[in-house]
Amino acid sequence: MYYANQFTYAENAEALVEQHHLALSNCLTQSRLLAFGNQVLEAEALQDLPGYKKYEGNQPSSTILLNELSLYSLGMLITRHSPKNHYNY
Repeated sequence: MYYANQFTYAENAEALVEQHHLALSNCLTQSRLLAFGNQVLEAEALQDLPGYKKYEGNQPSSTILLNELSLYSLGMLITRHSPKNHYNY
């Protein structure tokens, strides 16, 4: 039998929640920047950026949000990225 509490421990769960929100925010920001490029930035912020940090946008990427990583959702992710099903979309 598998018990999740054997593998995870957090002294302070509030710190993990805050870290989770920061990681999620960073993920969504990067996804948006890849999709829309510099259009999402304000003009003042864009002027201060060096050339290597400017993005054209329109770069293909996928962002998949899951409520939990279960056997079912893991199977869906594997199936989605399977070469056999790649051209069936």
